[in-house]
Amino acid sequence: MGKDFTPSDGWLSRWKKRSGIFYRREHGEVRSADQEGAQLWIEETLRQILSVFDPEDVYNADETGLYFRGLPDQGHTVSSKKLSGMKIAKDRITVLACCNMSGTDKRPLLVIGKSKQPRCFPTNLKTLPVVYKNSAKSWMTSCIFTDWLKDFNKEIRSSGRHICLLVDNCSAHPKIELSNIIYEFLPPNTTSLIQPLDQVIIRNLKGFYRSKLCCRIITELDLNEDISAGELIKTITLLDAVHLIAESWDNVKESTIDHCFKHAGFRNENDEMEETEEFDSLADVPLPDNVSRDDFLAVQERDDEICRESSSTVFKALGVVRKYCQKTGLERPVFQALRAIEKGLEQEIRQSRTQTLLTDFFPSELTEK
Repeated sequence: MGKDFTPSDGWLSRWKKRSGIFYRREHGEVRSADQEGAQLWIEETLRQILSVFDPEDVYNADETGLYFRGLPDQGHTVSSKKLSGMKIAKDRITVLACCNMSGTDKRPLLVIGKSKQPRCFPTNLKTLPVVYKNSAKSWMTSCIFTDWLKDFNKEIRSSGRHICLLVDNCSAHPKIELSNIIYEFLPPNTTSLIQPLDQVIIRNLKGFYRSKLCCRIITELDLNEDISAGELIKTITLLDAVHLIAESWDNVKESTIDHCFKHAGFRNENDEMEETEEFDSLADVPLPDNVSRDDFLAVQERDDEICRESSSTVFKALGVVRKYCQKTGLERPVFQALRAIEKGLEQEIRQSRTQTLLTDFFPSELTEK
């Protein structure tokens, strides 16, 4: 317009918000994916599969790594203060998830660790809420996958069903002949586009897991000021992680799975899918108070001293009972009832807290100015 204009930071922020412009990190493999190959597979192979199999009989399986002791490593502070970090916990397991197109059947998770019989595990591994296997580096191997596939086929055969299972062309996924499972590979370099479990389902699963882990750690911090998050996270055992990830898988909704399958192109020609904005994988994940959905930022609040004295004892007692139930391999309803008690206690603790002021997070010399 022929006039000098120097926008302020506030003006620029509001303009970006009005225009829907966001600053985001590049992630994933979409840019390097084979777009044409994915579209060709959807139009030819997938259409043929959907014409033969009902949505309840079309399955997808995929594995992912999980740092089961991982805590948030970001937080808010004033510019003059540097946040002191701690050594990142890199205790890793592999989790294989499998579900059908309609979301009505979520197969028990397959968890792969390093130890054949972890000391924290019950003697009878069949009492675990997941299928547990081990490998040298806790990675998926062709032997583990083949055994899992044969067990799956045996169950499908006993029910008189025939299904189609879609997996990526990973070297740990060997091609084998099965009686009741049609085993199909997705085209190379297309999984980020057409693999349903890559379309937010696994991210939603991990979101629930992080939420539950952070809730437990934050509650412990609220009840005990003399211990750090780094010390608390070391008390999380592989058995704790197994139960948390199984509970998280139960929390993944059918609607989430259905949306992700449709987003990956798994829909009949007469099905219409509404064009929506980017699907929020953490929209239904209940996060602790003052925890960011993007970073799971840990924000501590003051505790009510009266609540601390009573709730601390109960919470610790529940922890002892939980470990006993896990060790002895009791039935799932026992853990569900125990978790319901823990949720009620966590809510009571949150409601009994003293409200923290914004100024409490800054040095006193700054607030005096």
